[in-house]
Amino acid sequence: MLFILDRYIRSLIFKTTIVALFILLTISGIIKFSEKIQSIDNSYISIFYLISTILLSVPKDIEEFFNISILIGILWSIGILEKNRELIIIESSGISRIKICILIIKTIIIFLFIYSIILEWIIPIEKKIKSKYFFNFISENKKNLWIKINNNFILIKKIVDFDFIQGIYIYEFNKFNEIKYIKSSKYAIFKNKEWIMFDVKTIKFNNNKKIEINSFDKQIYTNIITPKEINLILFPTEELSISELYFYIKFLKKNNLYYKKQYLVFWNKIFSPISILIITIIILQLLFGILYSYDIKIKVVFVISLGFIFYFINNIFNSLIMIYDYPEYFGQIMNILFLLIISILSKKFLYK
Repeated sequence: MLFILDRYIRSLIFKTTIVALFILLTISGIIKFSEKIQSIDNSYISIFYLISTILLSVPKDIEEFFNISILIGILWSIGILEKNRELIIIESSGISRIKICILIIKTIIIFLFIYSIILEWIIPIEKKIKSKYFFNFISENKKNLWIKINNNFILIKKIVDFDFIQGIYIYEFNKFNEIKYIKSSKYAIFKNKEWIMFDVKTIKFNNNKKIEINSFDKQIYTNIITPKEINLILFPTEELSISELYFYIKFLKKNNLYYKKQYLVFWNKIFSPISILIITIIILQLLFGILYSYDIKIKVVFVISLGFIFYFINNIFNSLIMIYDYPEYFGQIMNILFLLIISILSKKFLYK
């Protein structure tokens, strides 16, 4: 009996959550398409390109809408069970509300596993497709890219591809922050783990205040950014996977660059499935507790309000991390502790 009920509830929650997610993705896609149509100022942009970019943004939208879709799916499923009087039949057969909650939580854990796969593997695939077919549109806002590598400041005028850049200027400073070397190149190609720079001009500032100017047809340069690092810089931090964020943070740390925002996003992605699970438990405790006898409309309003409160609290913790010198993971730990306290307090509303 319990096995059959488990399959039925899992199937019901899967259907309602997927439908809710599809509706949210559709609405988001229509809004994005309308915005892009209104802002077109390039006659070379086709409808195919617009539709393709919207489709490629679906994995990121899934990440954003996944939490609310789960909540909607749970509410919708419970509403269906109540409407068909199935909850009464289930309880009269000897299955308690706690067991029903456990069955729902098991289904949510499966969803969270899928969510983790999307975060770590699906989003990077989407980025690779964007990079391959729509690179010019991705990089058009990344002209005149400044990068700090050790004591070097690098200016890249144009990124044609991750392994082909144009208009490179390298400014090298000593430990006293005095410029000692300027190198410029018309273009460079990355090959065999090194950059081949063409049409190179160098200006060297000697200690005796003499300036040496030289020109070269071609030079090999290794102490410069790699194509993988260019890839990470071009895309917004929120679109990077956990492993990509880890690599990017290491790059920023190595070059003494600001990485607090990237670290915050990194820990948000790490703790996100745990937060979703705890929020689900709290919602179930309230739905099968104090709110059990209320109308479904009241339940929907209450759960949505609670979701906004959790979202607001999470933003407060993240803002405190950005303002004050706390560890980047502190905000997520405090958020989870807050949710756990709410979960413990709400247990008294769960009828045995």
